Amino acid sequence: MSPFSLAMFHFLSDTTNYLCIINLKILTNMFAKKLLILFIILLLPICTHAEGVLIDEGVEIDGVKYLLMYNWFRETGEISPLYAEVSGGKRYSGKIVIPNSINVLLQKVGNNKEITFEVRYIYDRAFIGCNEMTSISIPASIREINHYPHIHEPYTSYFNGCTNLEEIVVEEGNSVYDSRGNCNALLSSNRLIAGCCKTVIPDGIEIIGEASFENCTRLTQIETPNSVTDIGAYAFSECTDLQSVSFSTSLTRIGAFAFKNCTSLETISIPESVNTISAGAFEGCNMLSDVYCYTLTPPAFETYNNYYRKQDNVGNPIFDESIKNATLHVPGSAIKKYKETVPWKNFKEIVAIPGTEVIEKYKLTYMVDGEEYKVVEINEGDSITPEAVPTKEGYTFSGWDNVPETMPAYDVTVTGHFTANKYTIIYYVDGEVYKTVEVEYGSEITAEEEPTKEGYDFSGWSWIPSKMPAEDVTVTGSFTKASYEVDGVTYQLDDYGAILTSMADAAGDVVINTEVTIRGKLYKIFVIGEGAFQGNDRITSLTVPDGIEVIMPNAFDGCRNLIKMMLGKTVRQIGSKAFSGIGKAAAYTRADAESLTIECYAESVPQADYDCFDGVDVASAIVRVNDNLTKDYKTTSPWNQFGTILGFNETVAVIPIFADEEGAVIFSIDGRRIDKPQKGMNIIRSSKSAKKVFVR
Repeated sequence: MSPFSLAMFHFLSDTTNYLCIINLKILTNMFAKKLLILFIILLLPICTHAEGVLIDEGVEIDGVKYLLMYNWFRETGEISPLYAEVSGGKRYSGKIVIPNSINVLLQKVGNNKEITFEVRYIYDRAFIGCNEMTSISIPASIREINHYPHIHEPYTSYFNGCTNLEEIVVEEGNSVYDSRGNCNALLSSNRLIAGCCKTVIPDGIEIIGEASFENCTRLTQIETPNSVTDIGAYAFSECTDLQSVSFSTSLTRIGAFAFKNCTSLETISIPESVNTISAGAFEGCNMLSDVYCYTLTPPAFETYNNYYRKQDNVGNPIFDESIKNATLHVPGSAIKKYKETVPWKNFKEIVAIPGTEVIEKYKLTYMVDGEEYKVVEINEGDSITPEAVPTKEGYTFSGWDNVPETMPAYDVTVTGHFTANKYTIIYYVDGEVYKTVEVEYGSEITAEEEPTKEGYDFSGWSWIPSKMPAEDVTVTGSFTKASYEVDGVTYQLDDYGAILTSMADAAGDVVINTEVTIRGKLYKIFVIGEGAFQGNDRITSLTVPDGIEVIMPNAFDGCRNLIKMMLGKTVRQIGSKAFSGIGKAAAYTRADAESLTIECYAESVPQADYDCFDGVDVASAIVRVNDNLTKDYKTTSPWNQFGTILGFNETVAVIPIFADEEGAVIFSIDGRRIDKPQKGMNIIRSSKSAKKVFVR
C-alpha cells in the first residue's frame, strides 16, 4: 500500500470512528447502525485501496458486551485497533465493572493473536432498564457516554429503569467524569449527569442535569447543596417514592417537568433565590398539600418546547389541577402579587409564612455608591419625603433614584451616586492662554509638554498639584531669550535675526559683525543689545557696519574712551543712554577734551532717544552725515545739540593762524601734536582760544 493510500485510510478510519460516535447515536436501533457501518466499510476500499474498517459486534467479556472498531489491512494482515465501546442489547445485573481495556482474539479476520482495545465509550442506552444491576464502575479510559436525543425518549437517564442501582463509581484519573467523595453519581465538572437512589450530591455541583434521576423509583429523599443553581428538565421525573426535597439556597431555576409524577411529595419549599420555574415542573404531584414559596415576587413561568416529547404540552402550567386542594405559603407582603398571578392564584388558599405577616412599618434604605447611607422606617401608605442629598467635596450628587411617593407594603431601596466634578487647568505662557485642560477631581495630573520657541529658553511650568483639587488651577511659564556664545561674542535670536548682547573682550577699535552662524544656521546681526558694551573703557573706536538697524538702550553706556564712531547706512534707531558718558576719559589724557567724532551714513536720520548721548559734551563734538540730510539732523533732537554737523562733502576753510599769535599749536583729532594742518579735523590752540578746523 502506498504512503498516500495508508494516510487516506487512517483518515477515513478516524472519520468512521467519529461518525459512529456521533451520528449513530441518533439512529433508533442497532440495525440502522449496522447499515451505516457496512456502507463505510464498502466505501473505504474505493478511497484507500485497503480493506478498511471492520466492526466485530457482540463481543462479551466478563459479562460486558462491547462494540469493537479497528483497521484491518488485507494485504499485510495488519490490525490497528481503534477503540471498544460498551454496547447495549443485554440486561446487566449485579455489579458491573468496566475495565480500561480488553484483550480480544479476532477470529473474523483470521488473526489468532489477542489484540488490546482501549474502552473509550459507553453507548448511552447500554444500561437502560437493567433493573437488577446494583453497581457500575466506570474506568479512567472512558471519554464519552453518548447522550443524544432519541425519537421516543429524549433526555433519558443513562440509568433509567435501573431501580436497584445503588453504587456509581468512576475511577480516578478520568479526564471527563468523576464520582468525587463517594457520591454514587456520575459527575462532569460542575454538573451531575446521572444518579441513583443512594446518591449524595456533593458541594460544588451547580447543575443537576436533564433526566439525571428520571424513573429512580427507590429515591426517597434528596438534598441539594447550596452550590446548585439549576435543576434540569425531567431531573426527578417519575421518582414516585420521593418524599422530601431540600432545595439549595442558591437555586435560581427549576426546569420543565423536573418533578413530574412525584406522587409521594406532600410538601415543597421553594427558596427565595428561585426566579424561574418551567412548564410542568410539579405536574402530577397530586399529593401536594402545602407549597412554601419564599420569593417576594412570584417566580417567572417558562414555557417548554421539546419536539420529541410532544405529549408534554408546552403550555402546561407549573402545577396541575390538584393544587386547588393545596395551600400556598408566601411572604406576607407578597400575598397580593401571588393572588394576581397564574398559576399561583389557583391554590385553594394563599397565606403568609409564619413570621412574615404584614407589619405597619417598612424600611426605606438609602444607598450611596453601593454603601448604606441611611435607613428609615416608614408606615405603609405614608408619604415619603426624600432625605436631603449628601455632599462631598469635588463631587456632584445624582439625586435619589426611584423614590416612591408613598411607602409600599415592602422594604424599598433607593440609590444615588456621586460623580466626580471636572475642573480646569489653564496654562499661561508669557501671560497668554496656552492651553486649557479639563481634569476629573482627584485624578492624577500629567503636566502638558513644555512649549518650544526658536531662540528662547522656557522657564518650566509653575507648581502643579499631583492630583486635581476641587477648584480650577492656573499654571504659568515664560520664555526668555536664549544666549549663544560664538568666538567670545554672545548673541540672542528672535524672528528677524541675531542680537549682539555682549562682547566681553572688546578693546581698541571694535568692528561689529554683520552675521553669525549658530547651530549650523546663518543669522543676520541687526541689533546691538541693551548694555552690550556698558562700562567698557577699553574701546576707543567703533564701527557699526551696514545691516545693523537698532542700538538698544545703554549699549555703550560708560565707554569713556570711545571717541570715534562710524554708523552704517541701516541704523534707524538708537535707544535711551545708548552712548551715555562716552569719551569722558579723553579729557584727562588728550590735548582736547572735545574730540568726539561720529560719522553716520544712515540713509535717514536715525530715531534716537533724547538722552542717548546723556553726559556727553555734544556741543564740542562733530557729526558727519550724508550731505542731503544735514538740515534734517540740525532740526532733529538730539542730533541738533551737536556743535558741528557737516556733510561728508562739505568744505571747511582753515582759519588763518598768524605768526604773531602767541603759543599757536596744531593737534590732530586724536590729540597728537603736528607741525601743520592735515586732511580731516584739526584742533588749533593758542593762548587766546581753541578752534576746530576741517581740511579737505
